[in-house]
Amino acid sequence: MNKVVETTVEEAGNVGFYMDFFGFRERPFTLVPDPDFLFWSAQHRRAYSVLEFGILSRAPITLITGGVGCGKTTLLRELLRQFGAKITVGLISNAQGGRGELIQWVLNSLGVPFQVTTSYVQLFQKLQDFLIEEYASGRR
Repeated sequence: MNKVVETTVEEAGNVGFYMDFFGFRERPFTLVPDPDFLFWSAQHRRAYSVLEFGILSRAPITLITGGVGCGKTTLLRELLRQFGAKITVGLISNAQGGRGELIQWVLNSLGVPFQVTTSYVQLFQKLQDFLIEEYASGRR
């Protein structure tokens, strides 16, 4: 017979509840993915190698896709930790819309300011100018 464990709301909200139970020293479940808790499966190593190769080969863009919760953001955070200020990463999640909206998602992810009313051609020019500036400054 299964034993039911009764827990109060206060106990459940206490991080120590599961940390003590599982013997954790740090919180493994946070809102922001933490590369310290990255599980290096064969697929994660392969995906990281592809991202790393994209940077080292100066590829203009490298794309990684996968299901929800499979570790894409955590891999990117590890990549940022390794390469730091040498690279610029734009993270786009759940983008919707047509090409005009997509370029807005890209600019937003790269921190490039724009007006929503700006034409597609002008947005494309902003992106192109940003990429040229990044390349000229030696960033990837």
